[in-house]
Amino acid sequence: MRLRIALAFGLLALSTSAWAGAPLRLCFEDVNQAYWTRTDGKGVILDLLRKVESRLGEHFTYTPMPWTRCLEEVRIGAMDAAVGAGDAPERRDYAVFPTLPDGSIDTRYAIWIDVFSVYYRTGSDVKWDGKTLATPGNVVMAQRSYVVASILRERGYKVVEAAKSSVDSLRLLAQGSVDAAVLQGVEAQWLCANDVRFRGKVVRGTRPYVVLPLYLLPSRLSYDSDPKRIQAIWSEIRNVRASAEYRKGEEAAARVYHGN
Repeated sequence: MRLRIALAFGLLALSTSAWAGAPLRLCFEDVNQAYWTRTDGKGVILDLLRKVESRLGEHFTYTPMPWTRCLEEVRIGAMDAAVGAGDAPERRDYAVFPTLPDGSIDTRYAIWIDVFSVYYRTGSDVKWDGKTLATPGNVVMAQRSYVVASILRERGYKVVEAAKSSVDSLRLLAQGSVDAAVLQGVEAQWLCANDVRFRGKVVRGTRPYVVLPLYLLPSRLSYDSDPKRIQAIWSEIRNVRASAEYRKGEEAAARVYHGN
């Protein structure tokens, strides 16, 4: 009987540490995304992923890099997954999103949801009423390789991907290089409202342009090599996000930016 118990515990230990010898290589953007991910390794999403590691007996490595490079390394299999990727048709060619039986994306497994807002130069002819965005020459700037660039192109805009960060995008707006941009997240919101370089020169539209779920996006190669592993990680991401501990931490981080 003692031998059986010992074997049972041994098998349990093996199952919970089965992936410890094969780290999953994650990349995330080398630009701060407010309180979500930060280049110093902090942020509520990186904390969330560390909780997922602990709960599953997983082992992840985290590498910040330019977003264009991160997606390319996922495409070629040099990285196993990108942190915080939205759905774009071209990404489905080389990566896998969590899906429902009908093939549509299962948004319950998003790692976070973010707001993309319209920003425009003060005094420009840009108009945004929450439904229709009108810009001179139909030109809109988006951050480099962001999913919203694909959305804008699908809607017929000429997209300029001249900068990767919120601060550089706002700087180009303030200088008059472009008249309008659609930028991600509260980092851009905070800069527009508080940075003296942009205050009075750049306006943020009061209504979001689009609100998008973002995912831990594995390469097709990584997913196909062990679908159950990726599915377990997606499920645990959902579980952690639903926990009171995580929600409390996210709300506390958000207050730092929203000032309440």
